[in-house]
Amino acid sequence: MIITDLQPVSIVKDKGFVNFMRLLDFKYTAPSRRTLMRNHLPQLYALKHELLMQELESVDHCCLTTDMWTSRATQWYLTVTCTYINEEMELKSAVLNAIKDNDELTFLIQQVKATVTYFHKSSKASDNLVVNQNRLNLPNHKLIQQVETRWNSVYYMLNRYIEQKEAVKTTLCLLDKSDSIIPSEKTALMKDAISTLMPFEALTTEMSAEKNVTGSKVIPLSRGLQQVTTTSTSVLGVNLNNQMGNRFPL
Repeated sequence: MIITDLQPVSIVKDKGFVNFMRLLDFKYTAPSRRTLMRNHLPQLYALKHELLMQELESVDHCCLTTDMWTSRATQWYLTVTCTYINEEMELKSAVLNAIKDNDELTFLIQQVKATVTYFHKSSKASDNLVVNQNRLNLPNHKLIQQVETRWNSVYYMLNRYIEQKEAVKTTLCLLDKSDSIIPSEKTALMKDAISTLMPFEALTTEMSAEKNVTGSKVIPLSRGLQQVTTTSTSVLGVNLNNQMGNRFPL
């Protein structure tokens, strides 16, 4: 489970896992985390490493990608992924940079983010939102918060806010929070951002496939994004096109 499903070693201490093992065999005692780390994992690693090396020897062509990430213990890691047949391939995008270069959109995103935070932290506000959703015949969808490490969460947040903006505005008015209402004239900017980011979100989903070879799609899809953003007249669209041009020159 630890290797196949990427479960943490601490799973052996989880109450649910312990109870599950007791149902299978009440006499069995799972090894401790320390025992796993010192005795079992090194052997499993050596075995899996050998099997992987044997498999890679039969691969004629592959694509290598690297990714930097930080663990919860704030330790930096550089991950190298070898893509072949059914392996995963990641595509890095320039969307975060483009958004930060647009001051007006950045400020608007912060406003929406603050509104979403308010509804997430206030049970009264979230309850009233559901009531107003029902009154306005809107879907009972929760507002989505932006996650800094995932650019497409901005797209999802803005998209959901547009869907629920009438219920949000009504709720804020009833709770004497009118000063938190985002002006209606900003709706056009949000819709434009959503429209511009939509093809990038679609490409991200396409390139995140785990059971398909996606390396061969990088060039044609990047060219397609450049063509889409070339015709855009918005600040965001122009910035995206410039960033794409820097990373994927024609």
